[in-house]
Amino acid sequence: MKLTKYMKEFEIDKEKSIIMNSLTGAIDVISKNLLAEIMQGKIEESNEAVVDNLKKRGYLVKDDAEDVQRLNKLVRTLDKMELGTFILCVTYKCNLNCTYCFEDKEVKNQRYFLSEIDVEKIFEVIDQLKKERGFSKISILLYGGEPFLPGAKKIVQYIFERSKLEGYVIQAISNGTSIVEYKNIFLKYRDIIRNIQITLDGNKEYHNKTRKYHSGAGSFDDIVRGIDMCVALEIAVNLRVNVGKNNIESLDELLTFIEEKKWPMVDKFICQLAPITDHFCTGMVEEWLPEHIILEKLYPMLKKHQGIKIRLGTDMEKRISVLKNVLTNSKVKTLSCLPCSAALRNYFVFGAEGNIYACPETVGIKEQSIGVFKPDFEIYEEKENVWRRNIINIEKCSNCDVAGVCGGGCTWSAIATNGNNFEEAKCNYAHETIETFFDINREYFETLANG
Repeated sequence: MKLTKYMKEFEIDKEKSIIMNSLTGAIDVISKNLLAEIMQGKIEESNEAVVDNLKKRGYLVKDDAEDVQRLNKLVRTLDKMELGTFILCVTYKCNLNCTYCFEDKEVKNQRYFLSEIDVEKIFEVIDQLKKERGFSKISILLYGGEPFLPGAKKIVQYIFERSKLEGYVIQAISNGTSIVEYKNIFLKYRDIIRNIQITLDGNKEYHNKTRKYHSGAGSFDDIVRGIDMCVALEIAVNLRVNVGKNNIESLDELLTFIEEKKWPMVDKFICQLAPITDHFCTGMVEEWLPEHIILEKLYPMLKKHQGIKIRLGTDMEKRISVLKNVLTNSKVKTLSCLPCSAALRNYFVFGAEGNIYACPETVGIKEQSIGVFKPDFEIYEEKENVWRRNIINIEKCSNCDVAGVCGGGCTWSAIATNGNNFEEAKCNYAHETIETFFDINREYFETLANG
C-alpha cells in the first residue's frame, strides 16, 4: 500500500496534520507518526482499523493504477452532463467602455445584431444538439456586447417568446445600464428568467472610473436603478463585482451600500466577488491581483457582511470547496475537476455574425470558432476537441495533489499563451489559494483536530 498522490497535508502542530483527498473530497485528522510510518512503508505495523479507514477514504492505494482509475472515474462523470447551455450573443455592440474589458475593439466594432431568422436557426441547432448529445435540460443565456441595449428590444423579446414556447429557462449577463427599458418584457416572461448577472465594481466613485459610457460619464446610478427594478420584480440578481488591486480596499463600502439598499432581502440575490483575470498572463492588466491575495484581503470583510449571500470567483470557490464544506458542515460534495465549462461539449456560444464558439471570451475571434450556425450548421470537430482539456490529458495536472479541486485552469488562457493547450497547466496560484484559505481558518481547523 502507498499514499495516494492526490493527498494534500496541512500541518496543525508537531503531532497532528489535517489531510485532504482532492479526488474523493475526504478530509481527516492524522497523527504525524502514522503518516511517517506510511511514508516509510511500515503500514503493516499500524492499526488495522485505521488502515482500512484510510483505504476507504482513498488515502491508501495499492499502486498508481488505482489512483489513475479513480481519476478517470471522476473525469468521466463530466461526460454525463444533462444540461446544455446555449449562449446567444445578441450583439457585439456595447454602450460602456470598461477599462479592463477582454473583448478586442475590433470585435466590439462589429455591427451585427441577431435577426429573427438567426434565432430560428439557433433554435434548430439547439434541438439537433439536444438529441445528439443527450441534453435533458436546456438553458439560454443572453450575452454581448450588451444584450439589453435599447435597440435590441425586438429581438430580445423574440428570444424570450421562443424560449417560453420551447420550455427553456433564460439567464443573462448584462451591464445593467438599460434594463429599466425592459421592464414590460421582464414582467411578461418573469417565470422563465433564472437570473440576471449585473456588475457593480465598487462604490460610486470607483465604479464610475472603470465602467464608463463612451462619453466618459459614469454608469453607477443607471445600474442601481436597474437592480432596484429587478429586485422589485423579484427577479434573481447575481451582482458581480470584479475585484482587483484598485478597488479591493473599498469593497467594504460597497457591501454596506448593498445592505442599505436591502437587495439581499430578496431570496435569490447573490453577490459574486470575482477576480479580474489576466488570461493571457501578460502582467499588463493593471487591476489584476493573484487570487490568494484577494482571498486574504476579502475574508475579514465577508465576516462583517454575513447578511449578504456572497460567492467568490468560480475558480476560488472550486479550489476551497472541500475545506469550506467542513466549515459549513455541508453534506454536499462540490468537487469539480473541470478546467472550464467549455471542456464539457455542452456549452455553445452563438456569435451575432454566425460563428459558434466554445467560450464567451473568444466570441468574435473568427479563428477561435468551433463551427457555424448559418447558412448551414456545422461543428468543426477537430477545433472543438482542442477544448477537451482536463486533468488526465495535462501531465502536470494528472500528478498534482490538488487536481480534483482545481481542474487545470483556464483553457482559453492555455490556448492563447501556449498554442498547444494540453502541454501546460494554468495553475493560477491554486496551491496558494487553498493554503491561504486554510490559514485564514486555522483556528477552526486546530479546534477540529484537537476535538
